[in-house]
Amino acid sequence: MRFKAKLMNDQLALLHAVISPISKLQDANRRFAVLYLDKEYVRISCKSESGITCFAELSQKELFVEHRIESAADNVIVCQVDLVSFKLALQSVVGGG
Repeated sequence: MRFKAKLMNDQLALLHAVISPISKLQDANRRFAVLYLDKEYVRISCKSESGITCFAELSQKELFVEHRIESAADNVIVCQVDLVSFKLALQSVVGGG
């Protein structure tokens, strides 16, 4: 499987703005969210230990300047992501350091 994308500063800020509040749902015991990528959408779902569920769907066309997705499963990639780490990585790029 392969996923490659290019984002501009506005798209980085948008992705950070979406990931930041969702990452607060993760607790010490369940640190992963599900990330679903296909040719049209980026979907993120997360469930907290208290039962709160959050789902975000972002259009690939609006989010990325360029993107490429390849997989043996009809070009769909599903994986677990630590949103706290993802938020920190995005923050370091958006914040410039």
